[in-house]
Amino acid sequence: MIDGLTRNATEFEKRFRRVRDDYQREYGPALAALSDLKPQTANASSKETQKELERIEQEQFKRAVLEYQIRLWVIDGLLYSLNWIQNSTWNEKPTPVNMLPEMTVKSLQGTKRRMDYFGYETSTYRPLLIVEAKRPSDILPIPPGGVEAESISSLIVKSLRRRIKLPREWPDWLDSLKDYVRSVKAEMGAYPSRAVLTNGDWCIIFASPENTFARDDGGRSEDILVFRSSDEILQRAGEVFLALEHHQVLGTVADLTPGELRFVVDVDQIHQLAFGLRLRYVVSPTASQSDVPIVTVVPLVLARSADYSWIRITGQTHARQLPPEYTEEHLSFHFSQVHDDATSLMKTVEAQLNAVPAVCSVEEHYSSRESFSAHAGVLKIGECQIVFTGSETHFFRAQPSVSGCQYHDWLNCKRDGVAQGNTGMYGKSVVSPRAFFESGTVHHCAHRDVFSAKQSPIMPNNRSRCGSRSGGDGFAFCEIAPFEDYLCCRTCVFEAVCTAAEVFRLPCGTNSLPTRDQALQLVQIENAEVSKVIGRFD
Repeated sequence: MIDGLTRNATEFEKRFRRVRDDYQREYGPALAALSDLKPQTANASSKETQKELERIEQEQFKRAVLEYQIRLWVIDGLLYSLNWIQNSTWNEKPTPVNMLPEMTVKSLQGTKRRMDYFGYETSTYRPLLIVEAKRPSDILPIPPGGVEAESISSLIVKSLRRRIKLPREWPDWLDSLKDYVRSVKAEMGAYPSRAVLTNGDWCIIFASPENTFARDDGGRSEDILVFRSSDEILQRAGEVFLALEHHQVLGTVADLTPGELRFVVDVDQIHQLAFGLRLRYVVSPTASQSDVPIVTVVPLVLARSADYSWIRITGQTHARQLPPEYTEEHLSFHFSQVHDDATSLMKTVEAQLNAVPAVCSVEEHYSSRESFSAHAGVLKIGECQIVFTGSETHFFRAQPSVSGCQYHDWLNCKRDGVAQGNTGMYGKSVVSPRAFFESGTVHHCAHRDVFSAKQSPIMPNNRSRCGSRSGGDGFAFCEIAPFEDYLCCRTCVFEAVCTAAEVFRLPCGTNSLPTRDQALQLVQIENAEVSKVIGRFD
C-alpha cells in the first residue's frame, strides 16, 4: 500500500517500480501463459474441435480477467504514485479525491460516453487530465523501419492530419480521445491540461491536448511524449513526474515543510508571509443519536512571492479540535494551543529566509486583486478548507470587537421581533444550518437580518457591491458559510472585509455600541464631570 504524497521524481520512480514489480510477480506468469491462444484443431474431429474452441473461449475469459487487473493494479498505481487520488483500493485513507473513474461526458456527437479516468481541480472542478486505459496486449504503432525511422509522436500527428492510417485500433483511439477533449471543453468551458493513452506498460502523454486535438492539424509532435515500456517510464521518471504529477499539472506547489522551502523558491523573492489554517469539519454521531460537529484546525504559514503566487507551509503539527464544551477556560486553552503552534511554525519559516518580510493582514490581502486572485480567503481542497487568517492565528477571536450586543441570545432577538428561526440554537447543529457556537455565547449571533444577509447569494448583478469574495456566483456571501452559519461577525477574522462591503450592514454598528474599554472610559469621564459639578457647590 502506498501512503502519503509523492514529493519528487525519485519517490515516484520507487513507488511505480514497486507497483509494477508486484503486479508482474502476482499476475505476470499466468498472463504470459495465456498470451498466445491458438486453437489446436489440425486433423481433429468436429467434436474435438468444438472442445478446443470451448477451451479457447474459457482461456480468453481468464485472460480478460487478468488484463482487467492491470487497470486496477498498475494504472491505478501509476496515477496514485503521481498524486491522482480516486475512490479505489489505492485510497483507503480519507485523502482528498481529485480523480473520477468512468466519468460521463456528453459527446459532441450527441451521445453520452465514459472516460476511463478524469482528473480535476477539487476547488473549481477545472478539467486537468483524461486517461484512457488499454489492454496489455495492445501495442504501440511501431513503423516498419522501427522508431529510428520515424518517431511515434510524428506518426500520431500525421494520423490526426489524415495523411496516414495507423494500424489496428489506433485511429479509433485517437478519434475517441479527440472527442473527449473537445466534449470536455464544450461541457466544462476549458480544455484538459493533459491527456494520456496507456496500457500500464507503454504510455503516451499529450502535454497540450488543446494544441493536439482542438484543431484538425494535429498540433506539434513535441507536445506528445512517448514511453515505450514501463522500464522507459522508470528510466525517464523525471519527465513523467513533471508532465503528469497532480500539482505540476495543476500549476501549484503542494504544501511544503519549512526545510523544503529553499529548494522550491528563491527565498529572496518572498515578499510577504501570512497565517492560515487547514480546517476540517466532520460529523460524529453521539450515543443519543444526534450528530455533533467536530472541527479541527492545523496552522499553516503562507508565503507570497514577487509574482503574487502563494505557497503553503505546514509544520506537520497535530490537529487541534475546537473544544466541544464551551467554557472560557476551554476556549482560552484552545486559542493558546493554536497560537503557539502557529507562531512556532512562523519562526521556523522565518529562519529559512534571508530577510523577514512583513505579515499580510486579511484586509490587505482582500484589497489586492493580484494577491486575492492567487489565493482566496477560504479555499476548498478536498474535505478541508484552507482559511487565510492573515496576521491572526485563528478564524475567530476570543471576544467580539463590539461589546454589549443583546443579539447573541435568541430570546432577546425573539423579544425584539428579529429572531432567526422558530427556535434558538441551544445545541450544536451540523446539517442546515451549521452552528458550532450556541445561542447565548458571545460567538453566536441569532439575528434574522444578519443570518439572511450572510446566506444571500453572490450574483452577477451584486458582485461589484460584495467586494472580494471566495465564492463564485450563487454561493453565500459569508466567507465561512461552508462550515459555520451562526458565528458572530464581530468575532470573525473576516469582519473588516465583510463590513466594508456595500451590501452588508450589521445591527450592532461600531458607533452604536461601545467596547468595554470605551464604556469604562465614558464612565470615568462622567464621574469626573460629576465631581467637578459637586465641587462647585462645596
